[in-house]
Amino acid sequence: MSGADSRVPTLDELLGIDLASWRWLVRMARQALHELPPTVEDPRLARLRAAPAKRLVDGRARRDLAALLAQGGAPWGQLLTLLRAATDVPAALGWMLDGSTPEPIEQAGDGPSSADVEALRREVAGLQRRLDKAAQDVHKARARAQERREERDRTATQLRGLEVRLAAVEAEREDALAALAPVRAEVERLQREAGKAEGAATSAVARERRRQEARVTELEAEVSALRRAEQERRVEDAARERREQAQQDRARRAKEAATEESRDETQRSTRRRKVAGPVASAGRPSKVPDQVQEGSTEHSRALLTPLHRLYVDGYNVVKTVRADLTDIQAQRDWLLPRVARVAATHGVEATIFWDGEGAATERVDQDVVQRFCAADVDADDDIVFEVALAATDQPIVVVTDDMGLRRRLAEHHVDLLHSRAFGWVLGV
Repeated sequence: MSGADSRVPTLDELLGIDLASWRWLVRMARQALHELPPTVEDPRLARLRAAPAKRLVDGRARRDLAALLAQGGAPWGQLLTLLRAATDVPAALGWMLDGSTPEPIEQAGDGPSSADVEALRREVAGLQRRLDKAAQDVHKARARAQERREERDRTATQLRGLEVRLAAVEAEREDALAALAPVRAEVERLQREAGKAEGAATSAVARERRRQEARVTELEAEVSALRRAEQERRVEDAARERREQAQQDRARRAKEAATEESRDETQRSTRRRKVAGPVASAGRPSKVPDQVQEGSTEHSRALLTPLHRLYVDGYNVVKTVRADLTDIQAQRDWLLPRVARVAATHGVEATIFWDGEGAATERVDQDVVQRFCAADVDADDDIVFEVALAATDQPIVVVTDDMGLRRRLAEHHVDLLHSRAFGWVLGV
């Protein structure tokens, strides 16, 4: 490496350059600062790069530029490269290329003394140190401001994410019109979770939850009203059809009354012999003998008498006692003959209620009525309306594990059997 490569001019040498040569050097220095790679950063670098050339010719700006070059490093190395490539370097700057020391400039006799110049230089150096410290403080403040901006951007991103999630929750709430039961279960789950986390919940979340619950309640009321209106119309049509069918049946049965009475008496005697054990007295609800334990097989059989009507929540029973059956038709084919056998054995009038997939239909198979609800009506609603339609003193047994349905039937005082207990009667 040559001497020019290793020697960096001092601050005094740079400040001693005559004004004309310094003007030429300023032009080259500004070009060098702009060609530095972005990885090179100094608190003064950006300020000097943005300063116009005329400000760098004299005053504090000249001293700042001279101090930056006197530090060496990338700014001085880039300037030296441009100087070597230039063809019009002033003769007064030749010492910068060959690494020599410039000749001192003689001061006029009436100029300041060396002591005065040195004092001024120390004062300027002190000011420069304070300026550098202030620039570093500004740099740190800008860094902290950048961190705050990044933190603000992260918070804004999280807020947008929460807004997207809130929009998704509102969309799910709108879907509740088509699937009310899952929404109710989800609301109950959220309420339980909110109860566990009540201490940490914020007031904003609480307000949002209350608003959603109020909206869901409104939707439930609207859907229930629509379902009740549709169900009442369907029940009225079904009742009219049953009345017409009953009139036809009465006319037919009148012709066979004599023989039917004898045969029915024989069948009832046979059934009573088959149904051994205690029998419940008919009523709403029925009175079961004290020695019969509720929930037992004996309790289930005691409630199945010729005086009772048996309503079976079809899919609820099958999913409880035969969870291995996943095909809908297989579930129906499994339950129907078993309910028919129980109805024939105990002389009870049985109806199986199924959730439907189309229009509401009803048919009799193996002396058991199968009721298929409309696609937009739950079997629970059909059972409740059927119970409400019956006479208040008609003994009715409903088989279901659905707690919501059980609560709705409580006011009608019907007899309730659990699916597992009824499965024992079915022989499962």
